[in-house]
Amino acid sequence: MLFYCQCCLLWVSEYWLFHVVEGLLRVGLFVGYVWLISFSKDVRRTFQYHGAEHASIACWEAKKSLTVAHVKKFSTLHPRCGTAFIFIVFILAIIVFSLITVDTLWLRLVLRLLLLPIIAGLSYEILKINAKYHLPVLEWLTVPGLWLQKITTKRFSDDQAEVAIIALKNVLVKEKIR
Repeated sequence: MLFYCQCCLLWVSEYWLFHVVEGLLRVGLFVGYVWLISFSKDVRRTFQYHGAEHASIACWEAKKSLTVAHVKKFSTLHPRCGTAFIFIVFILAIIVFSLITVDTLWLRLVLRLLLLPIIAGLSYEILKINAKYHLPVLEWLTVPGLWLQKITTKRFSDDQAEVAIIALKNVLVKEKIR
């Protein structure tokens, strides 16, 4: 079957390839949007807090005391970040949606909406399993999310680290962890 992809102005001769191209364009638009907004002063500051959050969690996971000096030694990248989760959702959606061979637009839309919670749940479970067992076959699913975190997390100031430390300590108390 031959499909015409209007957004990329090309003919795609395989149904699954059409959905892969469509999914990659969606990913490209998302990454482009995140990159574009990263130039905003307010968003950049938010991304610095995001980096401080990741570093403080990494510090706590390494069983170091939660001080600014210790937190600043850790990376702003974290494999269990929501950014990694979003990318796993993207990857699984591309795979699953490329396997759906329904020609009716409304039925395809309904199937995608019904499958989205399943794909999101599976993505979450993949993150949890990977965090516990560090399976190489799953590790590659988090790599694109880590790449995107190079945009969504930035190095942070001492006062931002202090905020992240206080927030983490409050969560640990509330969740009765420690």
